[in-house]
Amino acid sequence: MVKKNQLAIIFLFALNVSFVVGAVETPSSNHAWSQKMQELRSVLSELLPDLFSDEQYNSPENFKRIETNVKKLVDLAHAMPDGASTKAKTVTIPDEDPSIVLISGLFKDQVLRASQDLRSGRRPYARKVLKTVTNFCIVCHTRSSSPVDFSSLQEEVPKSLTSPLERAEFFDATRQFDRALVEFDKILEDPLAAKDRQLEWERALRYGIATAVRVKRDSNRALALVNRVISSPASPVFLKEEALRWQASLEEWKEEESQKPMTADGLFAEAKDLIARARKLQEYPADRGADILYLRASAALHDFLSQYSGNSNSGEALLLLGDCYETLRDMELWSLHDLYFEACVRQFPHTPIALACYRRYEQSTFLGYTGSAGTSLPTDVRRHMNELRILADVIGRIP
Repeated sequence: MVKKNQLAIIFLFALNVSFVVGAVETPSSNHAWSQKMQELRSVLSELLPDLFSDEQYNSPENFKRIETNVKKLVDLAHAMPDGASTKAKTVTIPDEDPSIVLISGLFKDQVLRASQDLRSGRRPYARKVLKTVTNFCIVCHTRSSSPVDFSSLQEEVPKSLTSPLERAEFFDATRQFDRALVEFDKILEDPLAAKDRQLEWERALRYGIATAVRVKRDSNRALALVNRVISSPASPVFLKEEALRWQASLEEWKEEESQKPMTADGLFAEAKDLIARARKLQEYPADRGADILYLRASAALHDFLSQYSGNSNSGEALLLLGDCYETLRDMELWSLHDLYFEACVRQFPHTPIALACYRRYEQSTFLGYTGSAGTSLPTDVRRHMNELRILADVIGRIP
């Protein structure tokens, strides 16, 4: 297994960039948020060595230091936007896309859960949960292109990140996208990685494609990665078959007109067209052969929400993003699609679009607990679902 856990510290670096650069509030607000992020980075810098070392984490003489740092982490996590609200008007965020708030909410939830486990004496589980704060920054920073691209930044890779994949993810997390793509390509051209480290190899492929398509908007760079899969004798059969369809989608993209500045209606129409094409291409719901189209659609939807959040199509945009992320489940945030469905309900209560989003949320929740939770949903899940059901209800539409 590849050690992905060290990337937690990068999450704070990424948040510092995301929330401070391009912020839209007052200078004093920007300074306050920047200071909080610097404090958060400092805490994780001290905490992570204890998390990564069995000896340090299990040594009683370090218990107090670990508990103190987790307590600081909890206090600072409260400064982050709340995933229950997609507006977060009291905090500095770079744009109106609710994704930042939703992803930040997941981070906060994980930190609070780890703190509770630590206080309850479940130290091994607390350690495991703390190590899950690894992919939030990458998900946030690769959702679409941005004026802030640090590809020329020569940020040193931490010495604790020893594998090529860890270095690639570090560059993605710190917005050094060109350098990340170079590292992803190195992994994919390594025949030993394809043969002996298949999970790392596939992860590099999917992260690399997401970076090339959504961030760089570069069909040629994505094609170079896809062609590595097609030409590798060690590629799994299913992945090579998917790659052939990705190749076709990328070749079609190259033939399209060059991207022009788009209006709200233009961006939304493009996203809907890409999703319609993706659905036709899919042979079954979990089929990944349409990933290129879904990645392009999700990028267009993020652009739309970041620029035109007050548009009348914003609710449907959230629903469509949920659809995209239900297919694109590579970033290891299993509930991300549910968060978009929920955000849609909460932002547009008692409307037909809220009802459509609630139906998807309800269906996804039932599916997620099938076979893993006995014969009924947990009480808190049922309570939460009922709250959303009330918000989604259009008079006479829900029995």
